[in-house]
Amino acid sequence: MSAMPSFKETELMPSLQAAYAALATPTAAQVQAWNSFLQVGLPSLRDEKWKYTQLQRLYAHKFALPDLQLPNGVEQSKASELLCVIDGQLQCPAEVFNGIHITTRAMQANNSDASFAALNAALAPHEIVITVSDNVIIEQPLDIEFTTTSEYSSMVYPRVTIQLGRNSRLTLLESHGSTNDLAHFNNAVMQIELADGALLEHCRIQCENSASFQIGKITAKLAKHAQYINHQYNLGSSLSRIDIDVRLEGVESYAELNGLQFALDTQLHDTHSIIEHCVPHARSAETYHGIADGRGQVVFNGKVMVHKHAIGTDAQQSSRNLLLSPKAEIDTKPELEIYADDVKCSHGATVGQLDTTALFYLRSRGIGEQKARGMLTLAFADAVINRVPVPAVRDELTALVHARFNTSAEIAS
Repeated sequence: MSAMPSFKETELMPSLQAAYAALATPTAAQVQAWNSFLQVGLPSLRDEKWKYTQLQRLYAHKFALPDLQLPNGVEQSKASELLCVIDGQLQCPAEVFNGIHITTRAMQANNSDASFAALNAALAPHEIVITVSDNVIIEQPLDIEFTTTSEYSSMVYPRVTIQLGRNSRLTLLESHGSTNDLAHFNNAVMQIELADGALLEHCRIQCENSASFQIGKITAKLAKHAQYINHQYNLGSSLSRIDIDVRLEGVESYAELNGLQFALDTQLHDTHSIIEHCVPHARSAETYHGIADGRGQVVFNGKVMVHKHAIGTDAQQSSRNLLLSPKAEIDTKPELEIYADDVKCSHGATVGQLDTTALFYLRSRGIGEQKARGMLTLAFADAVINRVPVPAVRDELTALVHARFNTSAEIAS
């Protein structure tokens, strides 16, 4: 394995330095974040958490900050459940609609020592804050579309904070895409705070163009009886990495993480999750499926940490993976770290190929090999797709998986 150059020697670093130098009046928090980034540096293969993530392909690129203007033909509806974030910047004024308060603010204090999270804090144009008051139940999903539109290779730093009051409820649909085929770098951060009894169901679809790069981080803190349910689908980009950190800080809180990573050609999809059980009688469940074809690579590292005195913890984790090509690669590592007694924890991981008996059966019924493989792969993906609570989103995901095998949508019926 070839050595990776120091982060100061990469092609990416001058782009980052130029972006920070271009800030007109960085806030104290941005200055602190930039200094933190310089101290930590960009990850390398020597970093345990990044040893399977081939960051060289990102580091070899140069990017520029986008021109933060609303592109022609893009309109923001002020009276709907749709928010547009174009090139990292929210395209609507602060307002309240349907019980949701949406505003922007300058960067607040940054407490992260992670490289890309600190970089986001230093370069984000603003922080988008979404708040739901106590005892408010939002019936319609809130749809946030993050789109990169620059007509040159750009880097964007969207940053969102979501705060749900006591006993409030919200379904969040988050999508990431591009309007062209240029290489872009999307470094996205989302911070979630759930008060007592709050419920957030969060569906995240990453479908950027195949030349782009995305590094994402989600942090969630749950008070007592709060629930956070995350559905994550990594389909696009050349390289994607998402870190999900959840802290169960209130008794009888619950976190559920579901995910599908589908890597084709030379794509690399990497998910790292950590769930910390900090108090007694909290529950968590993780179900991740990975599919790799061509020379694609899927990485999953899921860690559950049960702190001292967190008795009555119930934590379940499952990682199932499907290899469709002899040149594809899947690296999976479920972990348990337990410092308390009287807990119920389990984890498991499998990596395999399509069931040859099922494939033979379909072929014997006159179904072509490509279509048969697509049917079995979709059935494997369905286990996590069907967990999405919004039917239209399930249909969209099903269509995206079908398209990867050039099969018709009628197969699913």
